[in-house]
Amino acid sequence: MKRILIVCTGNTCRSPMAGALAAKLAGEEFGREVEIKTAGIAAFPGAPASPQAVTVMEEKGLDLAEHAAQPVSLELVEWAELILTMTAGHKQVMLGQFPQAGQKLFTLGEYAGNPAPQEIPDPFGGTVEDYRRTAQVLEEALRGVLAVLSKEN
Repeated sequence: MKRILIVCTGNTCRSPMAGALAAKLAGEEFGREVEIKTAGIAAFPGAPASPQAVTVMEEKGLDLAEHAAQPVSLELVEWAELILTMTAGHKQVMLGQFPQAGQKLFTLGEYAGNPAPQEIPDPFGGTVEDYRRTAQVLEEALRGVLAVLSKEN
């Protein structure tokens, strides 16, 4: 089972949505189990998922109601076999704080390969429709990530 850490800024929008979507897609479409944790480079510990993220994931049959944000830690970095960030900026911050993560650290789009988007848009403070658009971009990129993982095994 692959251990994946998904990182965004506050761990209340993109990474929780990506984590929930990845777990669902891995099982339903790729027939494999993955262990996923999420964190933020500037997360406030214990913050809930944004209401819009909860709503959009509920529409997909996924539950973020119990999500509690956590900051990236050395323990999480060491736990992960693969670390995926939402943007190149997140990746740079991670490299600065955790240089030992270098070989297993990628942006989501980078790992998924083309034509995946290189930057996952941040819906923070936006409408439910903004979150739906981000969720769609995440799903497309995550399908690419899972396809790459499937080829590795």
